[in-house]
Amino acid sequence: MEARLPGTATGDRLRRGRDQISAQTVIRKSMESGVSPLVLTTSNSKPTTVTNLAEGTSMGPNMLDVLPEEILNLIVEAIAHNTRLGDTYSKMRLVCKIFSRLFEPKLFSQTTIDASVPFTPDQLKSFASGGPNCRWTRKLSITFIYQAEKMERGGRTLLELAIDGLRNLESARLFIQLHRPNEEVILALSQLPVLRQVELIFYDDWVFRCRGPLCFHQLANLRSLDLKNIPPCWVTEIRRTIANSPRLETLAIFFAESDPGPQGGPDFQPSSDWQDKDDEPVLDLAWIVKDTILSASHIFAPSLKTLSISGGSLALSASAIPYLGALTTVAIDLEDLKSVSDPSFWAGLSQAGVELRSLKLYPIAAPAIAYLASYVGLEELHVIRSAILASDAGNPTMAHELYHTVLVHHRDSLRVFRMDGVSRKVWAPRTEMSIPCLYPRDAPTDISIPTASDLISGIARELPAFRSLALEFNITEKRAQKFAEAVCDVKPSTSDSRFSFLVVLISRGELWCMEFYRDVGHFVIRE
Repeated sequence: MEARLPGTATGDRLRRGRDQISAQTVIRKSMESGVSPLVLTTSNSKPTTVTNLAEGTSMGPNMLDVLPEEILNLIVEAIAHNTRLGDTYSKMRLVCKIFSRLFEPKLFSQTTIDASVPFTPDQLKSFASGGPNCRWTRKLSITFIYQAEKMERGGRTLLELAIDGLRNLESARLFIQLHRPNEEVILALSQLPVLRQVELIFYDDWVFRCRGPLCFHQLANLRSLDLKNIPPCWVTEIRRTIANSPRLETLAIFFAESDPGPQGGPDFQPSSDWQDKDDEPVLDLAWIVKDTILSASHIFAPSLKTLSISGGSLALSASAIPYLGALTTVAIDLEDLKSVSDPSFWAGLSQAGVELRSLKLYPIAAPAIAYLASYVGLEELHVIRSAILASDAGNPTMAHELYHTVLVHHRDSLRVFRMDGVSRKVWAPRTEMSIPCLYPRDAPTDISIPTASDLISGIARELPAFRSLALEFNITEKRAQKFAEAVCDVKPSTSDSRFSFLVVLISRGELWCMEFYRDVGHFVIRE
C-alpha cells in the first residue's frame, strides 16, 4: 500500500526524498529488523517487489512501517527546515499515525500563553491534565495573563497548575505587567526541574509605577538569565538571583531609564528581606556578583561565557574579574564613558587570560584598546551605539587606534566588523587613518573616504578570515546606491576557494546588502 501524501509542494519534496532512498539500504534495514515482505512504491510507478523471501507474495507493508527510524527523522527534519511552524506540522500529523507520532514533538516543542486569546482556558486545562505539551514543550512564552481566581486544587490558579504540568520546560519568557500575578507565575516556574533559561521583560507601566522590586530570586540553577528594561535600583534582586545560579553561562541586563533619587543617582529599592545594612547597594558589576564569588555553599569556578549589559551607568571594576574568567563574548553599551574606562578592569581581563572572541563595545576607551592589543584571536568586533551617550563619547583618537591597532593586530582571525549608530565624521574608514595594510603607502591623503575598490580589495587581500562588513551612516540614497554599485564592480583577487564576503550598508532606513558570489567572481546586490 502506498503512503498517502498531501498534494502540496511539501508533499512533492517528501516524495522525491523518499524515492531517492537506496533500495539496498531499505533491504538491509528490513532484514536486520526481521521484516521479510517488503514492497517499494513511488508516486509515479507501480509497486515493485524488492524481496519476498518469506511469503512469496507481491503484497507488503506500508513503506513508512519498514523505513528505519533515522530515515523518517531525516524526512521530518527536512520538512521542519523548509517550512514554517504551526499549520504545516498540524497537517502533517493527519497523514498517518506514524507522522502524527513523529511531528508531535515538533508541533508542541514551543508554545505561547496569551490570556487575550479565547482558547487559552482550554489550553491551560490541557497543560494541567497531561496533554501533549506536558511531554514535548521545551520553550514557553507568557505574553499576557489575567489576575486569575484561586482554584480548589491546593488553592492554586489554573495558570499555576498548567505551568506545573510542563515538567520538561527548559526555557521561559515572561512579560512583566502591572497588576498581574507575576510572582505567582515566577514561583510556579521555579518549581520546574529542568528550567535553565529565563527571560523577564518589564513593561514600562511596571517600571515607572511599581513601588518595590519584583521578587524573582526563587529562580535557581539557571544557565541563562536575560533581564530587559529592569530598573537599576533593583540590583539587590539581581544579585540574589545570580547567586542562586552559580553555573550561569549567559547573563544579559538591559537597564531601564529611571528617575534619579535624592542624591542624583539611583534610588535603590532593596528586596524586602535585605537585612545587611553594612552592604549598601551600588551600581557596580562586582557588587552584583559578590555573593556568587564568596558563597560558602560551593567552590566557585567561573562559568559565565556571555555577558551583555546595556543602559544605565554600571561600573566595571577589577573586583568582578574572578567571575568573568570564562568569558568569550561581551556586549557593553553604557551611558557613561567612565563605566568602561577603568584601566584595572581591562588589565584584569588580560591578566586573567580572558581572550574574547566577540566584543560589542561603545563608548571605546583607551584601556579597551590596550586590552584588545594584548592577545590575538578576536573574530567579531561591533562598534554599536544604542544607549543615550555623552556628547564626547565619539572620540576620533579612539577610532584611529581601533583601525590602526586592533584591526591590524587581529587581521588573521577577524571575520566581522560592524559599525552602527555612530558618527560618520568620527568612524568613517578614511584613507589617512584606516587600516594601514589595506592601502598603498603612496595613497593620496586628501581622499576622505576610500573607494569601494580600495576597501573591498584590501580586505580580501590582507584579512583572510574576514566575512562580514556592516556600516551604518546617514548619507543620501544617491551616495549609498553609488557605493553599492561600486562594490559590485569589484572583483577581488583571492585564491581561497572558501572566500565569502558580505557587505551591508544601512542609510536612513534603507538596507543595501552586497554578497560575493564565487560563480560569477564579483559581488551581487541581494534583494
